[in-house]
Amino acid sequence: MTTTDQILDLVHLALDEFDDRQLDVTIHRTIRIANLLGDSQTAIRLGLELKPMGGAPAANAADVRRLLADPETWGDPNGPAEQAITEYIGDRTIKAPTEDHPLDGKVLSHSVGDLTFWDTEFIRLAGGVANESNESLVMRLAGHQALSRAKHRCFTSLCQWERQLTYANTNERIFTRFQSHVDALLASGTPDVLQRFSSVFRRLRESAELDPSQEVGDELSQAMASCRRILESVVDHVHPPDQPASLPDGTQADPSQ
Repeated sequence: MTTTDQILDLVHLALDEFDDRQLDVTIHRTIRIANLLGDSQTAIRLGLELKPMGGAPAANAADVRRLLADPETWGDPNGPAEQAITEYIGDRTIKAPTEDHPLDGKVLSHSVGDLTFWDTEFIRLAGGVANESNESLVMRLAGHQALSRAKHRCFTSLCQWERQLTYANTNERIFTRFQSHVDALLASGTPDVLQRFSSVFRRLRESAELDPSQEVGDELSQAMASCRRILESVVDHVHPPDQPASLPDGTQADPSQ
């Protein structure tokens, strides 16, 4: 399993080399991180930036589904795939200088790799910027904007994940430190509790691995019973039954009153 530390290292690498790598490399890295974090919308959205035009529709759909953290959301009009496609079309719609321009409202569907290639080819084919047609200039500007927008989306996503993962990593370290301390106390005072924790996790894992159509009542009931025994053992260890409770002022409470 990929840990927070490992994902944070990937984010740091992508940010540290952000200006030294080609855009498609950065997008690939960002998609990978988004996929590990379960951010399906960002993964699919950036995946559309890399997809060449054309291709078999079924295969294209399969590529999108592979990036879904929850395949059940496929086809949902409010799901991450549909949201990503809507955002992509909005970002790639050309805004020409005039509404009657032939390119106004068209969707620029070229991949980042194609746009990078045509950025230099337009100049070579036109014989220089001065000789480019108005339509060619509008296309080049739209291409530049699409590349800049994709780069900016990668950067903001990486910055957000860096902040979130750094915070989560700090919390994980604090939790792990206290968990180790608590485990040591339980192991010395109530060693059977740790074994019961293992039993609970085993029952939950077995329930998760069952066919969705099967009943999991027995496994969950046994897990709940183990949890109750754990709580009882911890309470008995912290406050033994034969020990009267203490009042805030330190005096012993009388159970008969």
